[in-house]
Amino acid sequence: MNKFLSQIQSKKVLIFGIGIQGGGAGDTKWLTEHGAIVKVSDRNLSLCPEGQTESQIDWAEIIIKNPAVADDHPLILRAKSQNKPVFTSIALFVKYSPVKTIGVTGTRGKSTTVALITAVLEAVYPGQIISGGNIAGTSCLSLFDQVVGKKYAVLELSSFQLHNFHDLKISPNYAILTNIYPDHLNRYSDMESYQKDKEAIHLFQKPGDIFIKYPDPDTVREWETLLPGIHNRENIAGMWSLLSRLAIPETTARQVVAKFTSLPFRQEIIAVKKGVTYINDTTSTTPIAAIKAL
Repeated sequence: MNKFLSQIQSKKVLIFGIGIQGGGAGDTKWLTEHGAIVKVSDRNLSLCPEGQTESQIDWAEIIIKNPAVADDHPLILRAKSQNKPVFTSIALFVKYSPVKTIGVTGTRGKSTTVALITAVLEAVYPGQIISGGNIAGTSCLSLFDQVVGKKYAVLELSSFQLHNFHDLKISPNYAILTNIYPDHLNRYSDMESYQKDKEAIHLFQKPGDIFIKYPDPDTVREWETLLPGIHNRENIAGMWSLLSRLAIPETTARQVVAKFTSLPFRQEIIAVKKGVTYINDTTSTTPIAAIKAL
């Protein structure tokens, strides 16, 4: 039995923040199916009619916090004052994963780099790769049920998700930090604290682990790709800087990259009308992202 499973058997677990991407709901289902006694807490009364209360915290033995909930939330402070463990589900997966984990973080490029890594590894190890993390509609705890017979788990990790890695002193076995630009400064007091959470992706790695920081696009300048822009060269470089050290054949990587197309909402051409090209770049949520796309 997975060590984490043994820790939740018949324990009172509070999901604090269901979230809008579906991860909290999935974690709730997984915990219930695996022997925990579960309650949910959310400020959205349509999701949880009782909202968020002190009695929920007092009831719980373990709190699994949505990464979007800040540490200084009054109820989280109450839990910590009672010495109750407060985790995020992705941190628990990385801590107890029975397979090697590959983590990707950065202000920009996380999703594309994860997708590239997953596509290349899947070409080499068909059916043996899973991906998850900061991806809409995915439950991080449910990844435990997907790892049987797998070789790698490829994870997109946001700074909010990485925050709890400091508490557990964990990092993925293999990690990429794509870049750091100003972002989420409504949550963080300054760039230093934002960068500190990003750096958790490698701070607690062990001997033999691998860390790639700020991959150089010039290393893949000659690679054929359908992905536009220098920023996508950086994403390809991050993928190859890591996978080359995992003995992945370069020919396979090149073949996958040559056919790989952009993810939805990233420089997505949706129409050409009267000589004008209309591009949906919804993921450009910061100035630097828009500049890179342009």
